[in-house]
Amino acid sequence: MQEILKEKIDLFVANKERMQNAFKWDNGYMHAVCSLIYTSINEEINIDKMKEADQLIKSKTGAFSGFRGNTRMAMMAQMALSGDMSAYFNAVKSVYEKLNAKKWFDSEYRIVAAMVIAQNEKDENKYDDLVAKTNELMERMRENHPWLTGDDDISFAALLAVSGLETDYLIADMEKCYQILKDSKKFGSANGMQSLSHALSLELGNIEGKCNRVIGIYDGLKEKKKKYGQTYELSTLGGLALSDVDVSELVEQIAEADDYLMTKKGFGALGIGSAQRLMYASMLVMQQYTAKVNTIEAATLTGVVGLIIAQEAALIGAITATTVATTVN
Repeated sequence: MQEILKEKIDLFVANKERMQNAFKWDNGYMHAVCSLIYTSINEEINIDKMKEADQLIKSKTGAFSGFRGNTRMAMMAQMALSGDMSAYFNAVKSVYEKLNAKKWFDSEYRIVAAMVIAQNEKDENKYDDLVAKTNELMERMRENHPWLTGDDDISFAALLAVSGLETDYLIADMEKCYQILKDSKKFGSANGMQSLSHALSLELGNIEGKCNRVIGIYDGLKEKKKKYGQTYELSTLGGLALSDVDVSELVEQIAEADDYLMTKKGFGALGIGSAQRLMYASMLVMQQYTAKVNTIEAATLTGVVGLIIAQEAALIGAITATTVATTVN
C-alpha cells in the first residue's frame, strides 16, 4: 500500500473517532461524512470550530428546521472550514429558500443542493440562474425517468448546474450513460444506475469510455471478492471513473485500502457493513486523484441522508407494528 494512502486512512479513522467522542448522540454515518470532508484536505477535525458552527446553526434556526436534521453535521464541517461561518450559513440559506420556494415542508436534499451551489458560486447575483438551471434539469430528468426521479436527485441536478455544461448536453450524456449501464446488466438498482449516470456526466469525455471504466472497476473489485454496493454507494464510483488512473491500479488500491480499513476499530466484521466500508475506501483513494472530490462528496452525502431517512422510516414502521400488535393483544 502507498504510504500516502495509508496516512490518509489513518487520518480518516482518527477524525471519525474525534467526531464520535465529541458528538456521541449524532448519527455515525454523518461522523464519517464529516471525516471525509476534513480528510480530503488532509486536516484534523477542529472540534471547537465544529461546536461553534453547531451553536450558530441552532441560533439561526427553529427547533424543527431542516437545517437541524441529518445534513447539520456536514454543514457544520463546511462552515468550520469556510473562514466565515455566518456568511457561509447565510449563503446556503439564501439558495435554499430559492430552491424550496412554494414548498410546504423542508427538504434535506434541497439543503445539500443549496450547499453545492453556495460552495461553487460566490456571486450571489448568479444564484437565481443556477436555481433555475437546477429546476430545469430536474424537470428534464423526470421526463426521461418519471418513476425514478425524486427529491433525492436534486443535489445531482445542482452539481450538474454548477458544472457550466449545457443542459441539452448533460441530459443527453446522462441518458446515454444510463442506457449503457443498464444494458451491461451489471447493476440491479435502477436508482443506483441513475445516480451513477449523473455523476459520470459531471465531466466531458467519451461516454462509452466512462461507462466501461466504471464497469471495469466494479468487475475488478468483484474478482477480488469486494462486492460494491448498488444503491447509495454506486455514484461514488463515478468520481473514480473520471480520473485518468489505470483501472487495474485503482482496483488494487481500493482493495488494499478496504483491507487496511478492516483492521481498524469499528470497521471490521462486527463494525459497519462491508459495502459501506468499501465505499469509504473508494472515496479515500479518489481523494488522491480527482478534482471532483468535493462534488462527489456531495453526492455521497445525498446517499447517506437517503440511507438514514430509510432507516428512520423502517424504525418508525417497526415501532408502529409493535405498538399495533401490543394494542391488539
